[in-house]
Amino acid sequence: MKFKPEYNLDVKRTKRKKTIALEVRDNGVKITVPYNLSVEEIEKILEKKNNWINNKLLFQKRKPKYKAKLFLDGEKFLFLGVEYKLKIVYSKTYNVYRENSFICIQRKKNGVSSKKILENYYRQEAKVIFKNKVKHFEKILNLKSSNIKLRAYMRRWGSCNTQGELAFNWRLIMAPEKVINYVIVHELCHIVHYNHSKKFWNLVRYHYPSYKDQVNWLNKYSNCLLW
Repeated sequence: MKFKPEYNLDVKRTKRKKTIALEVRDNGVKITVPYNLSVEEIEKILEKKNNWINNKLLFQKRKPKYKAKLFLDGEKFLFLGVEYKLKIVYSKTYNVYRENSFICIQRKKNGVSSKKILENYYRQEAKVIFKNKVKHFEKILNLKSSNIKLRAYMRRWGSCNTQGELAFNWRLIMAPEKVINYVIVHELCHIVHYNHSKKFWNLVRYHYPSYKDQVNWLNKYSNCLLW
């Protein structure tokens, strides 16, 4: 290859795709191309997209780095976009509650882990909050979903299938409410347009004009919503 990119490049050839897809992730670029596309054509595509790729890579470098949680006293956790300090209290009973600037876990010393207890709490809260928000936006959009589920996606925040069943990443409960509202509107709009066409985005924009701000927040801070 004559074109020498200054990033890690992964070229994937496929017989199932006629289109070309570029993905920038983890300081590298993955390009998916038709099986018979020549090396010269791939080079031309990469050269043409070079500025776009470099801007994306720069954005990736500026994103907050993922930091694994240890679930220790004083560690910070997001809930609805607000940062809380973890406080662990050993007790004969289990409980989780938010109080002032703390999210408190009551647990047995040798019992269920703090991580499991906290995740269960986040899931329970997410289930209630997401269902209430879906009902709210269903009235505004004059749409009706068939069911709502929670998932543990790693690289997506929600989904909607052809039966109108919605699924949301439970980790989204860590994001600000404006971001959650956008994801819900986004998935409800898929009931009308099961794609990401111009009509779909026009519908999203009509019901949530500031959606691009929320998309940018997710792109920048997604690493902060992972444990």
